Amino acid sequence: MNGKPDAEAAVSGWICSWKQDGNSGVHDMKECQAILEMNHIYKQYSGITVLEDVTFRAYPGEVQVLLGANGAGKSTLMNIVSGVTACDRGRIYIGDREVCIRSAADAAREGIAMIHQELSLFQERSVYQNIFMGNERMKKNLPFWTDSKRMEEESRKVLEEMGFAINPGETVKNLSIAQQQIVEIAKAVWKRADILIMDEPTSSLTEAEVARLFCLIRRLKEQGCAIIYISHKLDELFRIGDRITVLFQGKVCLEESMKQVTKEQLVKSMSGKEVQRVKKVSCALPQEALRAVNLNGRRFRDCSFYVKKGEIVALTGMVGAGRSELVKAIFGADALRSGDIYLFGKRVSGRPSPSASIAGRIGFLPEERKQQGLIMGMDVGKNIVQADLPRLFPKRILSRKKERETARTFAGEVMYTQGIQRLPEKLSGGNQQKVVLAKWLCTDSDLLIFDEPTKGIDAAARAEIYQQILDLAGKGKGILLVSSDPAEVLQLSDRVYVMREGKICKELARSELTANKIVASEL
Repeated sequence: MNGKPDAEAAVSGWICSWKQDGNSGVHDMKECQAILEMNHIYKQYSGITVLEDVTFRAYPGEVQVLLGANGAGKSTLMNIVSGVTACDRGRIYIGDREVCIRSAADAAREGIAMIHQELSLFQERSVYQNIFMGNERMKKNLPFWTDSKRMEEESRKVLEEMGFAINPGETVKNLSIAQQQIVEIAKAVWKRADILIMDEPTSSLTEAEVARLFCLIRRLKEQGCAIIYISHKLDELFRIGDRITVLFQGKVCLEESMKQVTKEQLVKSMSGKEVQRVKKVSCALPQEALRAVNLNGRRFRDCSFYVKKGEIVALTGMVGAGRSELVKAIFGADALRSGDIYLFGKRVSGRPSPSASIAGRIGFLPEERKQQGLIMGMDVGKNIVQADLPRLFPKRILSRKKERETARTFAGEVMYTQGIQRLPEKLSGGNQQKVVLAKWLCTDSDLLIFDEPTKGIDAAARAEIYQQILDLAGKGKGILLVSSDPAEVLQLSDRVYVMREGKICKELARSELTANKIVASEL
């Protein structure tokens, strides 16, 4: 990528200073001993076995990939070693020492840091306050007063040397999801851990940001840091991984060098079946589903584009480009300052709102499905029908029988098979996304906005989501897709709009789509 050498140079200064301060965590690479070894780990939840006799190792100066379908036990295994939860049976060794890790503080003392898949930032605090949370710098002469200026400057230095321009004084809630993910990474990397666990660190990052992150990972490897890398983006694993462990239904089913495995072998190991690549057929119709004219709002300006019925149009761009903010404003979840929106040929009067959008048959699948797409604590059936209650029950008298029948109908349409009585927080990412999609199909939406629809979803579930998107387009529904994954954009899109610094800077037809053109336009 064009930005890769610059990112590598930027990171090098910070890593060198890490090495010089005597806390680099460098290990003798001639030693074969694992820096982390988890032996015969067992874990159950409510009588259901999540991990069964799992043995896992990580070595200094290497990237150990941990792969598995949603629900295979990856996050549970890493939560055990990072102190979030305890195993029922098994032993953990750091080097040649057996350790007992019962809390995040225990893990930190053992040199372990983790970047969680789910963002864990304090939304009302600043970037630098989040980075230093629990490790605040204090003023020399006033030991009970935090040194805000020092923390802000150190945070700025870390972020800049990682290759990301984020204001450390900015309140986290004002950042995009992708920028928040970068802050999560900075928070963990700043701790200078010997063992760094990365759970889906690139799920919201574009190719250019991924390249910068990989530069950082390579520098950390050189200093002997062991990196445990969890991702469902298989192409990334071959670029950055050294060894791989695959979990299937809570058991280790494959341990191998990355050089010795193929993508097809990994997909079959993690899913237990062959996954077919979906085939794209253009279904665009002459009529427009959406036209946006000179839209202005938070982080975007003068944006104009259109989506036809049966067409899949992608919005892509780098972190902070304004993609998510633009589609949220169209749906009415964020404020639209000015501009015109036309739905199915008719101009929308007044400012958009979620209720008006639902009435206008727009469905929105947000990037943060747990926080914004689902109601936790409410079962799947109620989640599926909750956006369509006024139409289903115009007299405002609920019928549990009709509710369940409707939920089962639309759960079947998206191939959700886990039961409508289950709570969404107990589901895998792929099944959660199916529930969100079923909710909008229940409203009979004719325009569907997908914001990072396969974030944190395994290869098998991803193929199912892709096929559902293609099937929806085949039924004449307009699809607006926000994605940071070039492969996803290339596979699904009829046209692509590239955003940069809040503006649409390029439109690409399917005939001219290449990953290089997309990334070059983003830069």
